[in-house]
Amino acid sequence: MRCHCLCATNLGPLPETRDIALLRMHSLRKKLMKDGTYAKQYSAFMTEMLQKGYAERVTSASQENVWYIPHFGVQHPDKPDKVRVVFDCASRVEGTSLNDLILQGPDMMNSLLGVLVKFRGGLFAYSGDINIMFYQVRVPEHQRDYLRFFWWENSFNEEPTEFRMAVHLFGACSSPSIANFVLKQTASDFGNGFSKGAWDTVANNFYVDDCLRAEDRQDALLSNLLEVKELCEKGGFTLMKFSSSCVEVLSSIPREWYGKGISGFIDGSGPNKTKALGVQWDLATDELGVQADLVSVPRTKRSLLSAIASIYDPLGILAPVLIEGRIIVQDLCRLKIGWDRGLDSNTTDRIRVWVNKLNQTRGISVPRCLKVIGWESATLIQLHLFLDASIMALGVVAYLRVTDRWGNVSCRFIMGKARVAPLKDVSVPRLELSAAY
Repeated sequence: MRCHCLCATNLGPLPETRDIALLRMHSLRKKLMKDGTYAKQYSAFMTEMLQKGYAERVTSASQENVWYIPHFGVQHPDKPDKVRVVFDCASRVEGTSLNDLILQGPDMMNSLLGVLVKFRGGLFAYSGDINIMFYQVRVPEHQRDYLRFFWWENSFNEEPTEFRMAVHLFGACSSPSIANFVLKQTASDFGNGFSKGAWDTVANNFYVDDCLRAEDRQDALLSNLLEVKELCEKGGFTLMKFSSSCVEVLSSIPREWYGKGISGFIDGSGPNKTKALGVQWDLATDELGVQADLVSVPRTKRSLLSAIASIYDPLGILAPVLIEGRIIVQDLCRLKIGWDRGLDSNTTDRIRVWVNKLNQTRGISVPRCLKVIGWESATLIQLHLFLDASIMALGVVAYLRVTDRWGNVSCRFIMGKARVAPLKDVSVPRLELSAAY
């Protein structure tokens, strides 16, 4: 576990934050006492955090230059049996918050689309995840009093005890930059002892804590996986939760390294689908897709926008359908319809037609690998871009076209993108130039 300072401006003198944190703890106690399951999951997270040394009891009675952080629990829809505690560094006291006082740091994350496209560049691929990445980077002892918080050691009926974080935490604006810097520094410091592919993976194939890598050979993929895991451990990061469409690679690593549900995929007793940076990945067919399934028809502008935002599609697989929903939202904005105002029957009918189209896309997917059979004998590889624009929207789509020595032609969808035209009147030729840009 490596150590790195907070990216901090002048943190003192600080406002009194103790009373606000205690008040928030009083509200948290009510919620925990009301929901026994939530309390059990919350306590399990905090207990594990203390046992692993991610936080420590405060021994100093000094109240100078300290900051008490409230915290709350969040649950992922796919993990209803687990609570992750997030520290509210955006909580304001006297008009300021801890996130206002610490620097966010430079954006050290790789491009999400860049990582996804590289993930599609080989015949075989794997994904992995660094276990609680932020907690693997320690905070210097002289800065830990800025990360104080309260928690109950034994019973919720007791007075809460003061603790302080010893690691960078979820909720601080500086944590992503610091954790990514340390990960890239790990590749720089220890990369010479590993292959170029392993160094390149740690430096360029991570998006925050998620690792995606593709190779053309199974043995190369397995070798890369093992080397990357070892290289990450040099910096104190534990790379786990591996998934792959290549059963031979998965069978060559310990089962405790598997991601959720992967054992069932290997045995044929579980689902074949997982996620790669939020994109649906069917391991059996090695295809990528989008989960779009709206149960009800949105009745307000707010619910329509929420429904569109709930569909995560970074590759633009469903862009031709999603853009229709965005056009409806723009029309409502043009008419200055309130966010929670009921919509007229004509607009509701338009939305219903759009929802039906969206639900019909269920099952649409594209091959994860951009390379086609006979790639080695290709004589011509071309990138084809198609774009168009109208007064309502503009869009672009990219395909990879491969011709082999026998004249056979194969195409692969790379990605698409669509945007609504601006409310301000713009000529169609100018919009087409915007699509090309």
